Amino acid sequence: TVMATAFVACALCPFEAVRVNSVRSGKSSLETFRAVLARGGPMALFEALPASVCKEVPYVVAKIITFDRASAALLAAFPDVADTSLSGTFSLAAGAVAGIVAVIASHPADVVFTQSSRDGGTLAGAISDVRNAPELLLQGLAPRILFGAVLVALQFYLYTQLRSILGVSKAELTLVWDALTVLKTQ
Repeated sequence: TVMATAFVACALCPFEAVRVNSVRSGKSSLETFRAVLARGGPMALFEALPASVCKEVPYVVAKIITFDRASAALLAAFPDVADTSLSGTFSLAAGAVAGIVAVIASHPADVVFTQSSRDGGTLAGAISDVRNAPELLLQGLAPRILFGAVLVALQFYLYTQLRSILGVSKAELTLVWDALTVLKTQ
């Protein structure tokens, strides 16, 4: 998961750079793309890569681990509800907790990413800004927590519902990953 997330962060970094700069400037994506290239060449599209990886990896890892732990805790606390219509509520609750934890785990890097995406911003400058004004780490945290809780709750709710509709158990998913691991080592 960590490697996949880091790979995706690398692949998406140029798009994120264009998106952030486009929102800031109000220009089209194409105009922004050209401006970023003119400012610093192709490498300018990857300036925020370290902050992006530092933001995405903790987010994904915290989300998955917390969802698994929260789901297990809920199922242990309410074993009779596991195979009823209320099981979807468990996914929503565990997903909301996972979203909150994931946002908190990734928010400092998100602040650095946002700061480094300012006009003329650099990663070193963004880290310096946060060191000089630690209160920056709290800016935007509440809306991100709300957004993360709702988003991740819905993601895991849909995941568990689709898995149920398709009749795929957790054990079967584990077998698939085990088989892929065996194929990879051969």
